[in-house]
Amino acid sequence: MKFSYVMGLLLVCGILGLTSCSSDSIEDVTTLTPKETFEDIAFTYTAFERAVLREVNNVRIENNLSILKIVNTISQKAYEHNQHMLGMDEICHHNFNDRSSDIKSTFDAVGIGENIAYGNATAQEVVQAWMDSEEHRNNIMHEAYTHFGISIVAEDEDTHYYTNIFAIK
Repeated sequence: MKFSYVMGLLLVCGILGLTSCSSDSIEDVTTLTPKETFEDIAFTYTAFERAVLREVNNVRIENNLSILKIVNTISQKAYEHNQHMLGMDEICHHNFNDRSSDIKSTFDAVGIGENIAYGNATAQEVVQAWMDSEEHRNNIMHEAYTHFGISIVAEDEDTHYYTNIFAIK
């Protein structure tokens, strides 16, 4: 029992060492005229992904911030990035500028942020690990973010790649 508790604690702590974030510089955010309509794509969320999205919004509500709206197009970009990390067998922000530009042009966003993680954790644990990191917390707590997307891809039965992308519209 003590061994499994210690192993669980090590896995949770491991996420802290294997998380990363990226975001556009505030200076890069410009005012754009919104598109008249935006047609989102179909995307199916797992219960785990919905739980992480709920946890992020719960943290925002607890801090008197607006909830973020889910955008399937953003989740698709998160999924594509998780597939890249899985294929590379590393946690990274490769091609963030390309993802950011694509989301900006497709969704008419003016700012993008990204949190990633790797490991085995519950929805509450991964969001808490992000909240324990200043850069990740800044993405979650950024007042200007209005929308987000998520993807969680299993490397194996117990280990996952997480990508949570935030957008300002």
